[in-house]
Amino acid sequence: MSGFQVFYGKYGTRDITKDPCVDVGRTGQLVLSGAAFELAGGPEHVELLYDPDIGRVGIRNVTGRPPRHAYRVTRQGNDRWTINGSAFVKHNCIDIGDGVTSRRWPVELIDDGEGGKVLCAGISQPGIPLGATALKRIT
Repeated sequence: MSGFQVFYGKYGTRDITKDPCVDVGRTGQLVLSGAAFELAGGPEHVELLYDPDIGRVGIRNVTGRPPRHAYRVTRQGNDRWTINGSAFVKHNCIDIGDGVTSRRWPVELIDDGEGGKVLCAGISQPGIPLGATALKRIT
């Protein structure tokens, strides 16, 4: 198999992963893998958090009646869940870089210090570029 390159078609490198991760798109859409969704407790609504000092995005499950600032989590396809975080991404000046449609980061579940859990992605690292234009740049 040495020398062969995988053709990803119009979807570029965007694949369905079994690992807990989050994709952040240029438009601000956040996409959770099925594993990340389950790790977060299968939320219907979430709060979006940002730590600018260390470049970390947090997603916290909201139980009960969601506050006005909560974001709805919607299913997209078989094993992906989306959050429309465009205002969040714009407000926090989160830049995924030129020439890609989105980037993927692994996530981990940490304590929020208030007895809850937060799904975190360290976006200070470059992340994995996704999308058809990313395929052209990395091959």
